[in-house]
Amino acid sequence: MLLQQYIREKRRDHIYQNFQAAQQEQKQGKLTFSNHINELKKND
Repeated sequence: MLLQQYIREKRRDHIYQNFQAAQQEQKQGKLTFSNHINELKKND
């Protein structure tokens, strides 16, 4: 049970770090948004 909690917390930390990085990219104007599926597939 403790191992599962540790893994869960580690995953939360990783998600939070990705969130912070995305916020920084947005502030720097590096993010673009689109609702065109073909365009989104190209960026993957």
